Amino acid sequence: MSLGISAIIWGIITLSLLIVLHEGGHFFAARALGVRVREFMIGLPGPKLSFTRKGIRYGVTAIPLGGYVKIVGMEGDVHNPLLAPMLAHITKHQTATYEELEKHFDIDERTVAVCLMALKDFQAVTEDDDGTIHAVFPSARAAKPAKLLEEAQRDSYITLPTYKRLVILSAGVVLNVAAALLVFFVVLTTVGLYADTGMVSPLEGGPAAEAGLPHDVRITVFAGIAVEDFNELAAQIPLHAPGDVVLVEYVHEEERDTSPGVIYRTTSEVEVTLGTNPETGATMLGIVPQFEQRPLTPLDAIRESFHYVGMTVEGIAGFFIPTRFTESVANSSSVIGISVIAAQTASTGAIEYAWLIAAISLSLGLINLVPIPPLDGGKIVLELVEKIRRKPLPLNVNLGFSVVGFALLFSLMIYLMYVDVGRLMAG
Repeated sequence: MSLGISAIIWGIITLSLLIVLHEGGHFFAARALGVRVREFMIGLPGPKLSFTRKGIRYGVTAIPLGGYVKIVGMEGDVHNPLLAPMLAHITKHQTATYEELEKHFDIDERTVAVCLMALKDFQAVTEDDDGTIHAVFPSARAAKPAKLLEEAQRDSYITLPTYKRLVILSAGVVLNVAAALLVFFVVLTTVGLYADTGMVSPLEGGPAAEAGLPHDVRITVFAGIAVEDFNELAAQIPLHAPGDVVLVEYVHEEERDTSPGVIYRTTSEVEVTLGTNPETGATMLGIVPQFEQRPLTPLDAIRESFHYVGMTVEGIAGFFIPTRFTESVANSSSVIGISVIAAQTASTGAIEYAWLIAAISLSLGLINLVPIPPLDGGKIVLELVEKIRRKPLPLNVNLGFSVVGFALLFSLMIYLMYVDVGRLMAG
């Protein structure tokens, strides 16, 4: 299978897993708080394959590159003062048309459409293919418009206190981060990290190999300086120039057939004429360090997992610091880069792929905390602003923030895609 096809397949699988995880957080939080949910879809809005269970439609759309959960009362002009009288009018007559509503309330078609969108979201009215609006409540309920709307809004997001709304808005992030930390912890305590063994081998054709340095040895002294590990050794090499002759002392460990279980250590030395790295021009000894995977203790695994959280936060913050923007872009990928990396990682093994999913989940969760609508962080900020001012923000203000935020995010996404395509063409 070509890399392109593999990238498409694994990109869809990876994005779908992440979407189900994130949107699942919103979904389960809403259901736990008794809020009605209309849809749980994988993919961008459009044609879909779906089924309905217990009043909720689940499915996959034609473009599986996103996902959404439709929570009743969460989107739209849910505070419009025309909602109650319009609902009462439709309920009284049991049917209505757009033209009739425009004339009766002396409003334009757009305002009618916005109000009906909210009423349909509350499942207080339905609409036929020909545009005819039908009431859900019996006509007798139309006598008390405010109470009728209150009944329609029952079990919706809009009726929740602010703290419960914040729970729903943050649940996707919480699930993303929690899932990532769990995967990190399990992998680190069972498989572990690659750790420096202290052993090295000569690089074929390099200065150390030409001097006769054996494989699988531990260098203890370099040019008269004692070294404990590879990092200390690597720090000493640049202090010398190509062509310098240095004395290297090393320990060779072996288990002989005559004494199973007994490790023999032999200390030896060799003179090496340092060379030049052909790629960087730096002084070169010509050795390769050896690593092995070592499981971490539970406490160390927790520390390491939160270390990754800190690194991710630092990377995201770099997008908002002009001097670090280029570095952050270089360390980031769009959906194109993620798809290619997912395909390559999946071919190496389940553990590596699980780690990748966790890393992306962590990034996705923390990015969503950025206070820019339409991200969850932006919605949380708007909820807090409304709580402070004790009344909802006008719809046009909400939409304005969302449009600006979407433009910023879309621009960044396109730029990252451009960078990813450049990387692929260069590679």
